[in-house]
Amino acid sequence: MTTPGPISPDRFRLMLITDARPARGPLAAAVIRAVSGGVTIVQVREPDPSAQLALARELRDPLRDEGALLVVNDRLDVARDAGADGVHLKRSSVPPREAREHLGPDAVIGISTHTPEEVDDAFRDGADYVVFGPVFATPSKAGIFDPRGPELYHRVAREYDRPVLALGGIDEGNVCALAGGPVPGVAAIRGLLDVDDPARAARALCDALDRIAREDGAR
Repeated sequence: MTTPGPISPDRFRLMLITDARPARGPLAAAVIRAVSGGVTIVQVREPDPSAQLALARELRDPLRDEGALLVVNDRLDVARDAGADGVHLKRSSVPPREAREHLGPDAVIGISTHTPEEVDDAFRDGADYVVFGPVFATPSKAGIFDPRGPELYHRVAREYDRPVLALGGIDEGNVCALAGGPVPGVAAIRGLLDVDDPARAARALCDALDRIAREDGAR
């Protein structure tokens, strides 16, 4: 693992989750363009471990040059072999503390959550951040999880001093619907990849997050 010491919460502000299906053109190039527009952390998610390792290795140095974090979805061995900053776990994966034992004390450990209770469990078990959702309706969760909505997301985000990222159907067209409470960060797939210009989409999301933060600070 490559990330020393405490990590600023700002580095979890905008997460891109890779998915080969919606990307327009070469996936790595789209990810790097999005990072140039403001993405601060990339989660490499691929069904095939070899493809996941290859993509993580391709992204590692360009992301490091831009100051963005690289985490690998679920697979500790791929995260280690790719020299990633850490791993993003599923609820069915190993616990965060066990992942940290494998990857080292400075590894970035995140976990996907869907209920307030899961968020609490994740942070008590040592996660650095969580992704919470789906906040809005999204095809990938249709029939599996109902949308949690901004109100529940805000309630959860207020409870912790570690980042709770909103996930689920978020793009520049609806991110402003998260206004009205704290938004430490958001995670997106199609909102950053299924677009003509990933850099512009990332900038638009960052600008919206800035406006939401100013409004929340003025409350």
